[in-house]
Amino acid sequence: MRRARLFSYFICQLGSLASSGFLGAQVESSLEIGASRLRQANVPSGNSFSGGATIDWLGERGQLRATALASRQTESRWTGQAALFGSLIGNSPSPWWQLDVAASNYAQTSALPTTSAEGAARARLGSGLRGAALGLGGGASVTGGHTGGVQRALGDGWWMLGPERFVASFGWTHTSPPKAFAPSAVSYADAAGGWRHEAGALSLGISGGFRFQSSGGPDVDSWQLVDGTAWFAPHAALVLTAGRTLADYVRGTPRTTWAGVSLRLSPSAHFSLAHRTPDRSLPRLAVTRINAERVEIEITAPNAATVELMADFTEWQPIKLERAGGVWRVAGGGGRPITSGLHRVSIRVDGGPWTVPSNLPRADASPDASFGLVTVP
Repeated sequence: MRRARLFSYFICQLGSLASSGFLGAQVESSLEIGASRLRQANVPSGNSFSGGATIDWLGERGQLRATALASRQTESRWTGQAALFGSLIGNSPSPWWQLDVAASNYAQTSALPTTSAEGAARARLGSGLRGAALGLGGGASVTGGHTGGVQRALGDGWWMLGPERFVASFGWTHTSPPKAFAPSAVSYADAAGGWRHEAGALSLGISGGFRFQSSGGPDVDSWQLVDGTAWFAPHAALVLTAGRTLADYVRGTPRTTWAGVSLRLSPSAHFSLAHRTPDRSLPRLAVTRINAERVEIEITAPNAATVELMADFTEWQPIKLERAGGVWRVAGGGGRPITSGLHRVSIRVDGGPWTVPSNLPRADASPDASFGLVTVP
C-alpha cells in the first residue's frame, strides 16, 4: 500500500485535475481503500487493511500535497500517517531556484508518535522537460519530548520524453535522531532512479535505490518500488503496488516489505478505459511540442468559420485561432510557451457556447462551465 512510500520517497503523481472554477490553480482529491501483505521490522508478516485520502494543489509556480493514511494490521495493532509536502519555484520560463517543505506525523499502537519538519533550497538548471537541481536542507523530529536534527545535501535530475519520465537523485544525510531510533548520530548517502509511463488511463512506475551507510546499520542496503494504476472508469481506478523501503530515522517509519491492491476514488473526471471513441465530425484538439519551451496547438474543425480557445495557459483569456488547411492554429505560427504536464482548455466554434474538444476527457468546474483535460508532453 501507499504506507511504505508515503514518507520514504515522495513522487508526486498528478493525474487529471479539476477545480471549483477557472482559477489559476488546479486541485484534485482522492480516497483509497485496499489490502496488502506486508512485513515490518520486528513484526511477523501479516495482512493489512488501509484507508487514506489525498489532496493535491498545483499552481503555476508551486504544488502542495496533503495526505493521510490509517492501517490495521491486527485487531490490536494500528498505524497512522499524515504528511504535507510543498514546493515553490522561481518565475518561468527558466526558473533557477526551488524551495521545498515537508511535515509529517507517524504513530503506531504501543509506541510514541513521531513528528518531523524539514525544509530545503535548491538551485535549478534546465527546463520542465529536462534539467537538474542541487541544494541543501535541514529539519528536526520529535518523539516523546526528545528532539533530533537532520542536515541534508540534495541533488536530482529529470528528463521527459513524451509519456516517459526519467528521474535520478542522490543525497547525503546526517541525523541525530531521537534515542528511540538510534543511540548515536547516523550518516548515509542515497542514490536512486526511476521511470514513469503516463498514457491516458494507464500509469506505470518503477523506482529503486541504494543506501551507503557509515554508521547505525548495514554498510549497503537497497529499496525498490513498482506501481501501476488503471482508471477503469472516470472516477475509479485499480492500483497495484509492491516494494521494499528502508527505515527512516527522521520520520520514525520502519523497514517494510509489501504487496497490495487498492481502489482509488476521485471526484475529478479522469481519462478512463471506458472512454468512448469520439465522433470524428466534432472538433478535436492535438498538441505537439516544438522545442523545450513552445507547443503547437491544433483544432480540427474543417467546417467552422471561426474558432477560439481559452485555457489555463492563456490565463483564461480567449484567443482567436487562424485556419491552416483543415485545422486551426494560434495566429503567427511557432506555437505558444506551455509547460509540460496537465492543462485545462475550452474552445468556441462560430461564436457558440464554450465546449470541450470531443477527444478530451471532460471535467466540470461548475454547473455552467466545463473544460477538457489535455496532457502536454
